[in-house]
Amino acid sequence: DYYSILGVSKNASKSEIKS
Repeated sequence: DYYSILGVSKNASKSEIKS
């Protein structure tokens, strides 16, 4: 999904993804 495209865990918080 979108999170996996970013290369991060789906369990990662949105703040971690933005960081």
